[in-house]
Order: sequence, then structure tokens, then C-alpha cells
Amino acid sequence: MDFTLRKRRHRAGWALALSLTVGLLLPAAPAPAAYQFVAKWGKFDGGGNAVASNDDGAFREAGDAAVGPDSAVYVVDHEIGRVQRFTPGGGFLGKWGALGNLPGQMSIPLHLAVGPDGSVYVSDQGNSRVQQFDSAGGFVRQWGTMGPGPGQFINPQALDTDRAGSVYVGDNGGDRVQVFSPTGMLLRQWGGPGAADGQLSDPMGIDVDTDGLVYVADTLNNRIQVFTPTGGFVRKWAIPSNPWDVEVGADGSVWVAEWNAHTVRRFDRTGTLLQTLGGLGTADGQFTNPGGVGTDCRGRLYVAEYFGKRVSVFAEPGTPLPPCPPPASPGAPPGAAAQAVPAGPPDAGILNCATTVRVARKGTAKLCDAANPPTASTLQSLTGVLPRAKAVAAKRKRRKARPRTRTVGTGQTTVPVGETRPVAVKLTGPAKRALKKKGKLKAAATIEARGNDGQTATVKRTLTFKPAKQRKKR
Repeated sequence: MDFTLRKRRHRAGWALALSLTVGLLLPAAPAPAAYQFVAKWGKFDGGGNAVASNDDGAFREAGDAAVGPDSAVYVVDHEIGRVQRFTPGGGFLGKWGALGNLPGQMSIPLHLAVGPDGSVYVSDQGNSRVQQFDSAGGFVRQWGTMGPGPGQFINPQALDTDRAGSVYVGDNGGDRVQVFSPTGMLLRQWGGPGAADGQLSDPMGIDVDTDGLVYVADTLNNRIQVFTPTGGFVRKWAIPSNPWDVEVGADGSVWVAEWNAHTVRRFDRTGTLLQTLGGLGTADGQFTNPGGVGTDCRGRLYVAEYFGKRVSVFAEPGTPLPPCPPPASPGAPPGAAAQAVPAGPPDAGILNCATTVRVARKGTAKLCDAANPPTASTLQSLTGVLPRAKAVAAKRKRRKARPRTRTVGTGQTTVPVGETRPVAVKLTGPAKRALKKKGKLKAAATIEARGNDGQTATVKRTLTFKPAKQRKKR
């Protein structure tokens, strides 16, 4: 039995506390809150299943997801060689790339990373090179050729950057890690084929944490290895089945995507398992070959499903979303400054908005989906151009009835934490009559969303309303 005296800090100041140790185990620290599914991006059929498509916001083979300093989410499509840029709520912002070997074109790209200045790096494995773009997709430079030499690649796949902008590349076929300056100059390398500590076998994923430690998904050795920035071995832990990517979140959680197990596992930095997400399937929260994981500064997790053709988003339910810190000032690397995505709930979790909306006989319609988090509730106003009624025109000295902009629908949707619900609207009487007469009605929808943190964001969509298709009577 021994007595120890320690300090404990209270809000009112410092106080002394006496602790008695008698060889008993103290209660363990509370486990972190479990992550839950909150949203999905892509193109979906009527049953909610993802559909392979080249449309904006859709995927054929979602290879990886990475988050930039402006909170924009970048997703690379392995099959068609393009990168798409989204708001954190899934709103489509832009795209670039095509299949080929010219600058700006890609061949079976698998992973991507975003530097502290907003530069986007893509592992263009089919062309044995790394390509650098600005945040809008403008080509900046490329480096690498096929081969085992310094600065060369044999299937470059794993990719990440550190806080200084250095680029870490996992050379899958070369069983090594190479580190480059932001302009492509080789700085150092380590690894080599094998299963001993510090050796690698087909490294598929890599991530650098805020302390500079390098986490490598050592795929065929079924483990995660941790290194110093110069390649010194630190520790390792086993992964049940083929780790495909690794990502260290803002809270220190280490997320590992397992391709064959169709799961994403959450560890602490020492390798203690905290949570397992997924399992094979197409339902919300399940995965079909998760190939890449990314996190943002608010703790949200983005999972790119290779054969699932979608991105699934997870978060801690009910956790307030803190504002992200401002992007770090770049030192000297090139790359255009990224256009900031609004703070608060960007695009407010408004998902899957259709451009053509079918209206039921009662005048009700579903505009989009709303997810919580990041939104607690959504409001929308709907305005469109409607003709003036003839009686009103007659009262005004028989002047010609001129169209005017009027409210054509209103509605409110409250979304419980951890759920996704449709944003519903009910058309006004004049709007329903105009729709019945003309067969379609164009309107501008303004959807205001309020996040769990009290911030608001506005999403605008131009919609075309049409009557719902009537079922034929047999």
C-alpha cells in the first residue's frame, strides 16, 4: 500500500488530491462515442442502391477520399480517371481528369492527398507517376517514371502529405516509401521487401499525423507500421485482413479500411481496437470493398467504396461540430489557394437533390434528403413565376395580366440525430393550378439548414416540378 500526492486542476483553480493505491485496478477511461452512418453520396436507384455512372456527383469506382484545408472533399474515381470536388455535405463543386497518359489525364488512379496549400496530388499508378493539381483541377506538374530507381515507381498507390507539404508515396511494387518535396524532388526513402520490422509488402495506404509520425498500411503483411518522418521504425500492430488505407483523425483515432473484410476499423494510436464499422452489403453503414478513408477537422469520416460506387459518411451522433481552424499558410509550394467552403454545416447535409421533382395529387413533393449530423433541421422557401389571376387583372383597369414571382410552396423538416429524412414541400393553391394547366412549373428553392452547433447555411437549387406519373389501371 502506498500513498501518492498529485495535483488536479479544477475550474476554480488548483487543488490537492490524495489518492490511495492498494493494488486495485482503477476504472478505465470512458470509451469514445461510437461513430454512426449519417449520409451517402453517389447516384442511386429507386431502392437506394448505388448505380455506376459518369454523372456529376456519381461514381463508377470510388477509390479514395481526402479533405482539403478548405474542408472540401476530393474523391478519385479509379475506373474513369477523374477527381471530383464536393462540399462536406456532398454538394458537387467540380471535376477534372480523363483516361490517358497526357498531363492532367490518368490511368487507374487509386489514392489522392491534399497539401496544406490546397494542392491535390494523385497517384497515377498506370502511368507510374504522381500528378499535382491546384484545388480547381489545374495541372501543375508531374514526376516519376517506371522503374526501381530513386524517384521512380512501380505502381505508386499510397499517398499523403505532411504539415510542411512534403509528399509521401507508398510504392506498391517497390515495397518502399519515398518522400518528395512539394515540387517533386526526392528527399529520402525507406523500406524494402520483407516481413521484418521496417520492411514492407505491397503498401497500399499511408498517412502522416500532426506529430509527423508516418502510418503505413502494410497490406500483404496484414499490419500497420508506424515510422518517424525519416523512416525509423516505431511500432506495429496486426490487421485481420488486407489493410487497404489508413487515416489518422483529428482526435488521434486511426482508421483502417480492410478491402477483403469489407470493414473500417478504428484504433487508437497504439493499435487498441475501438470500433468496427461495416460488413459486406449495400445497406446504409455497410461496405463493398472500402478502398479509401478520409477525415475532416470536425471528426467526420468519409469512406470511398470501390465496388460500392459511393461515398459513405460517418460521425459521432449528437456531437457539436466545432469550427475548423483556418488553413495553414503555405511556405513556398505552388498551387492555387483553395476557394473556401462556408463554415457551419456546409451545404448543410442537403443530399441527393433532383432537378425534376414529381408532385403528388395533393400538391406534396420531396425535394432532397437532409442528414443529421450535420443538420438538426431544414427550412425551405420556394418561389416561381406564376400568371396573375384574370379577376385581379380586371380589377386593375383591365391591364394585361403580367407574370409575377410568388411563393409556390413552403415546408419544414426536422431531422433527428443520426437519421436522414426527405425535405418535403407542399405547393400553394395557385402553384398547383398552374402546374395542372401547364404540365410543369419552374421554381427556385432556397433551403436553409441549421446545424447542431447553431450555425446556418443556405443551399439554392433550381427545380422543375411535374405531376407525378399516374399508374395505369388494369
